[in-house]
Amino acid sequence: MLVATSFFMQTTNSFYTAPPFVKKEITEGFLAGNKKSFSALYDAYSSTIFKLILLKVKDIQASEKILELTFVEAWNRRHEYRTWEKEFVAWLYYISRGFLPA
Repeated sequence: MLVATSFFMQTTNSFYTAPPFVKKEITEGFLAGNKKSFSALYDAYSSTIFKLILLKVKDIQASEKILELTFVEAWNRRHEYRTWEKEFVAWLYYISRGFLPA
């Protein structure tokens, strides 16, 4: 198991980097069940969510599994996402918290 801090130093210059701007059409496509839009959202947000999970779990393999579960759950619950309530990245983090160990 790698220590989280050394992993961050190897992969990025800083722990948190803001996710890129995602066009409204991509989020709307995801909500409509478009798999290409879902893939675009994964590309945009997976790194940020992974880093936040790893900060809590401190285990790369467990964090990867939680990231996978988070995006599967997001796809299955896409009808619950409300664009006016919170940013997509915040919603993803909210979902991931359900998979974090107590």
